Amino acid sequence: MRPEDYIYPHIDEDPREGCQMIDSSRFRCQKCIVYGLVNNEEQRIDPCTICAMTNGGAWGWEKDHYGDPKHSIKTNGFPPGKDSITDVLSNNSVNPTSDWGFTDEEVILGFAQYALYNHYKWKDILDIGEGPSKYRTAVPPMSYLNMDGNYHTEDHWYWWKIIPPGTVLPKRLRNVLQQQLVRYELEILNSELFVPKTHQIIGDRELSDDVWETFWDTYVEPGHVAHLFYTTLESVLELRIPHTINYNPVQGWFNNALDDFNIVEYHDIHNYNLPECDVSWINIWCARRFRENTKCFILSGDGELFNNNFSGEYQRVIKVLDRNVFGTYLEDVIHYSVDRSFYRRSDIRSPTEKETWNSLNNDLSSLHYDVFNKFCIEDTSWFEGRIEYAPRPLNDYNNERFFREENYNGSFSVYDNVPYSAVVEYEVETDEEEVSNYDWSNHTDKLKELQAMIDDENVKDKINEGDYLKLMNTLNDIYKLCQ
Repeated sequence: MRPEDYIYPHIDEDPREGCQMIDSSRFRCQKCIVYGLVNNEEQRIDPCTICAMTNGGAWGWEKDHYGDPKHSIKTNGFPPGKDSITDVLSNNSVNPTSDWGFTDEEVILGFAQYALYNHYKWKDILDIGEGPSKYRTAVPPMSYLNMDGNYHTEDHWYWWKIIPPGTVLPKRLRNVLQQQLVRYELEILNSELFVPKTHQIIGDRELSDDVWETFWDTYVEPGHVAHLFYTTLESVLELRIPHTINYNPVQGWFNNALDDFNIVEYHDIHNYNLPECDVSWINIWCARRFRENTKCFILSGDGELFNNNFSGEYQRVIKVLDRNVFGTYLEDVIHYSVDRSFYRRSDIRSPTEKETWNSLNNDLSSLHYDVFNKFCIEDTSWFEGRIEYAPRPLNDYNNERFFREENYNGSFSVYDNVPYSAVVEYEVETDEEEVSNYDWSNHTDKLKELQAMIDDENVKDKINEGDYLKLMNTLNDIYKLCQ
């Protein structure tokens, strides 16, 4: 049907069924105005994603059916903030840009990230009621709508961090989520003790006949979110690569002509013409214990980011950061430190982590393993020591923008010989010539030997997963100082 065949609510009008009421003090959503699509008649053609999901995943009505939810149109709206997939494909620039409609998978990923970040169960973000979701229309709370007429931007980075409690995915997206989770493979011993596809023990409860009812009553785990990120990135690349010739965002991979992408296992990366900086990144962030299964996304294309004057076009690795996947560090969505987080509920922690995760023998190492066993992700927890230099007021937006300005606001040129792209620079008064001429090779060789000793099976299996990651990060910090 054509756009003129639909009726859309005015910016001050109640978007629910049959409510012909205009009240700017109750129904106007400034995020719809800033991020959504409003026409010349001030009708909300496409709302923000949160208004759309609150209204049952649908919006407006077919002509001659004003106010009838049976004739509303399904929509995902526009995200009221940044989203993770665009962030990654824009090389974590300060102004990530996309030109595709917000996909089902991207909406689902955002809600799963929100649930993990706040330690919610699946049932907390899903419509599990009877009947079609679009019949359950609603309006977000006043705290979300923000009636300030001077509103232009928020103090958050990722859109999903401001999802109001109680806002859920409609059933049409729940069905897509189920299809994604069916593909989720989980390595686990004594699987009969756990709810399928989780590390959460069954205990006294009985599995439901279709299993999903029981699964929805479990907490969203880091491995689930890593899997959804993986499948969503895959689906967006499949959708957009055929159109990159006419695509021209501000920065990032889609500013080049892309031919193809491959999801490559570690032991096959030598078959690809990768620049040294990409190979170094993989070797740093893919620990030996995970190299049997972990994968990387590799792009083939033509343009500045692929240019190699000596041996044809390079292929490039898409570098994914922990903050892209989790909105923070992995440790922070396993152990939950509220002190250094924005937009997170404060009542997450139970008396013990076993109660928080309902895990067997208080073992949380598997929550780390599930993530790093999926694909290569860079740990950026070192940035915690740089936050004090971020612009004030200190909020989520300024924090994330400062991170990108300091470390990822570049073109990732193949001529960048620095093996680790996120180099922290400290101002130290010294003799620059003396430092530049110093031979650090013996130091770096010893660090590599130490890393190999730690990665030895007789050693690494005796180290707690969290301690192992901290130890390897510390070694990496020292390695960077020796470059």
